[in-house]
Amino acid sequence: MQVRWTAVRFLLLLMVAAIRANMDGFGSCGPYECRLSNPICRCESFCQEFSQRCWKNPSGCHCARGYARDEQGHCVPLILCP
Repeated sequence: MQVRWTAVRFLLLLMVAAIRANMDGFGSCGPYECRLSNPICRCESFCQEFSQRCWKNPSGCHCARGYARDEQGHCVPLILCP
């Protein structure tokens, strides 16, 4: 019976970890994206608000240094921002 409870606890722990991962933004990032834990990613830039660079400290994936998020939500090189 104890083996069964150990298995149930393990499965619950895995489920909680998966839910937290989705909520906290863990997982893989898209092209030219990284996480705040990466030294080249400290803030998010957006093409339409480029004059206000680094205005937001995001959680999860955000554009790497030298890139900004466009209107479609993709990270593009800063020189491609209108």
